[in-house]
Amino acid sequence: MECQHNCGRNGISRECFQIERGVDDSRLIVTAVQLPTGAIETITNTVFIPEKIGYLMNAYDDQFRLKANQSVKIVGYMIVQATDV
Repeated sequence: MECQHNCGRNGISRECFQIERGVDDSRLIVTAVQLPTGAIETITNTVFIPEKIGYLMNAYDDQFRLKANQSVKIVGYMIVQATDV
């Protein structure tokens, strides 16, 4: 995945995530989380978006690894704005 914010990073970054989370009209957030088994779990949230984003920012480190279990990491995400639907 390539950064769409020209931050010079290849892949997802916390910096890009912070840019995208600043928009107030988010309709949903989809996260792809790689589990310790290597399987990727896709999670879609359609309500309480600001709270979910707050949780992700607090629970995951700068490399998007879960602080409580470094074997779990976010490998992709998408924030859909009201203008995208």
